[in-house]
Amino acid sequence: MGQSEDWHLPAKLDREMQFRLLRSLADAYPQRCNQPPPEYATQPKTVLANLLYLDEHGLCIAHIQEWMGENGMGWGYPIITAKGLDFLADDGGLHAILSVITVRFDAATLRQLINKKIDDLDEPEETKSVLKEHLKALPEAALKAGTTDLVATGLEHLPNALHWLQRLVGL
Repeated sequence: MGQSEDWHLPAKLDREMQFRLLRSLADAYPQRCNQPPPEYATQPKTVLANLLYLDEHGLCIAHIQEWMGENGMGWGYPIITAKGLDFLADDGGLHAILSVITVRFDAATLRQLINKKIDDLDEPEETKSVLKEHLKALPEAALKAGTTDLVATGLEHLPNALHWLQRLVGL
């Protein structure tokens, strides 16, 4: 093995190392991992920093230990967490399934939103009134189905839909 890294220099976070460390932990699961991948044997401080970073994000439990001595810190048999396993899963794991958020509008709210749009139309009041009466008489199931179609149609006709979506998700 080569020279070990200098403990007096700052450690660097390394995405590739983080991924490889998580992979090693996943391969050892459900047992704890007793050593980092062999290619990182000469980088204990960097391994320690990256394990600690993964631990702080809940992807593993690093079991960081402090002691008196030359290096002052080390890891003690880290283990991957469920969140770490889900992070590595192509489909997002159970977290993706359990984290689904369903948004529901009740019929009264839907009618209120559509009524507001009817009021904003540049149409005669008589036409608006007829539309509102038909909306009021619409069964709840038809109203919800119509709302799904309305959202789909709105997305199809949304100018710059991609730009809007990127802004919505913060890209």
